[in-house]
Amino acid sequence: MKNMRIDTLINVLEETNDDISSTSLAKIIGVSEKTVRNYIKEINQQEIYNIQSSKNGYRLIKMSENPNDFTINSIEYRENYLISKLLTNKNGISIFEVAEELSVSESTIINNVLPKIKRLANKFQLSIQSHNYQYSLIGKENQKRKFIGYIATHNSYGYFTSTETLEKLFPSIDIRKTLNQLHNICQQSNLFLNDYSMNNFLIHILIMWIRVQSNNTISVVDNYKSIENIISFSEQKEDIIKLADLIQSLFVDIHFSIPQNEYQQIIALITLSIDNSYNNLKNLIEPKFMDNILEIAKEVSTRFDIPEFDHSFLMQFSRHMYTAYHRAKMNMSYPNPIAHQIKLDYTPVYDMSVYFAHKFSTIYNITLNEDEIAFIALHFGAYLENNKNKLDMTSCIIICEKYHNITKKLVSKIKLNFQSDLIILDIMSLDHYLSIKPQSDLLITTIETTIPHPYKILINPILTKQNIRDIWQGIEQIEEKKSLKKGKFFLEKALSDCLYARNVSFNNVEEYIRFMGNICYTNDYISPEFIDDVLLREAVSSTAFTNFVAIPHTISLYAKSSFIFILHNDSPINWNNKKVNFILMIGIAESDISSFNDTLNFLIDIFSSTQKTLKIMNTNTFDDFKETLMNL
Repeated sequence: MKNMRIDTLINVLEETNDDISSTSLAKIIGVSEKTVRNYIKEINQQEIYNIQSSKNGYRLIKMSENPNDFTINSIEYRENYLISKLLTNKNGISIFEVAEELSVSESTIINNVLPKIKRLANKFQLSIQSHNYQYSLIGKENQKRKFIGYIATHNSYGYFTSTETLEKLFPSIDIRKTLNQLHNICQQSNLFLNDYSMNNFLIHILIMWIRVQSNNTISVVDNYKSIENIISFSEQKEDIIKLADLIQSLFVDIHFSIPQNEYQQIIALITLSIDNSYNNLKNLIEPKFMDNILEIAKEVSTRFDIPEFDHSFLMQFSRHMYTAYHRAKMNMSYPNPIAHQIKLDYTPVYDMSVYFAHKFSTIYNITLNEDEIAFIALHFGAYLENNKNKLDMTSCIIICEKYHNITKKLVSKIKLNFQSDLIILDIMSLDHYLSIKPQSDLLITTIETTIPHPYKILINPILTKQNIRDIWQGIEQIEEKKSLKKGKFFLEKALSDCLYARNVSFNNVEEYIRFMGNICYTNDYISPEFIDDVLLREAVSSTAFTNFVAIPHTISLYAKSSFIFILHNDSPINWNNKKVNFILMIGIAESDISSFNDTLNFLIDIFSSTQKTLKIMNTNTFDDFKETLMNL
């Protein structure tokens, strides 16, 4: 508990550039101000961070910005050292020997290092068990590989940075040399792997190589028959087998034989990593599978009030879902390093993906984790960005004096760069504009003018790169303002003083949701089934989008009337892997579904900011909360 609170304190200070008072920190963490001061003293003694104090509060400064600062005295070194020992010693490790090797006390290992590793291991159905101070990592081999994969890819954006982590975990193994050999083999093959696929594939193989070296192998490859089936229809069958054989020979060169199950795993990894064309898979994908993809995608469009996905996108997307299905069946998914960022920065699109993943998983009786959901969000987000509803596009008027064909070329270039984001209402001279004064979101002009307009951009008659950046910035500001306005409009009518609670304590997430849901039911906002649907959505993916707020909502059902229930606690609430001070349960009536995305964006923006959240935390009544929220 103490370590989690210290982690929260560091995270809060990292996310703001301003000083934060001890009173505010105490509220966020749920401890006394004296305890905050003790935590800060302890953090400063570890010499990884320096928390400076002033009359305005506390500010965090990293002691070293050098990522290679990885000394034996650092917490990261101790954690990685202990993880490596646990992973490579089947018979367990002596805490006394580890303490001696790290030149620290046994209590430092037990109290400061082990708790974080235990929490992380639990995420992968692994446990750290002890007997007479002999500690062992207990669990299935495939889960241990996922555990290593998570550590390698967490907060990294490519296989080379992931490799640095693996080198720290297993310093006695020449990982970089093997990585380069694997990379060269893949590059020389006739198979194409995109960057994400290449990253995951290489990490998979590196981890396999590490585990085989320590005589840890998998006993069976789940559902391998389905992989053989895919290969049999693939035009790239020979290339897949050839690449697998080359990787196997690489293991042989370093005097390690690959068991048959591991060889099958390599083939499965290659098959599920390469970009198969739809033509390669169309003979294999059953019509019912395609029908299900089309049907669920249509439901997503209806549920979230977005244009229907076109046929071309759905054909390509079906490829992704077909391999995602087989990854899930074979339990082969590894963490997506940007999953958390997608969930936070593109929350509405992520929520659409949760809906799709739930429907798909229910049909095929599989589990798609948050990393797979984030990949679905990447597909949806890219499509929606390129296919905006015309009503959501930014309107503009271009003021430009006609001169030869310069105007025509200018307008053509603007259309080319902003075709999915900008609707050009008219192109006119300055005199004509002044005579009719037309309305538009954005005014683009090649002539310096004192015309009052909130979003006026002066460009050159021959469009420059800086002009393009300026227009993009203007569009983003306009879109943000529109979204903010829609979100605030919905909040104004959805907030009610009868749906507000302060400092209410329960044992778990379900109890909080049922408490809030029952009050909503009593006030005739929802049907009884609504509460269970909120719990279902929470089970698919946590709605604690930031360190301060959880936003539980349904996965399928509508509310009778739209509402937002506010629960505000001074003491943090345990919400899955986060601690939050606010629970905002949202119910959307079917007639208001178009407001959901803007409302979600607005709330995430507010509660992603430490300073904005602190202002809301200082409120004590519904009226104070509403006024503060609406004025941020």
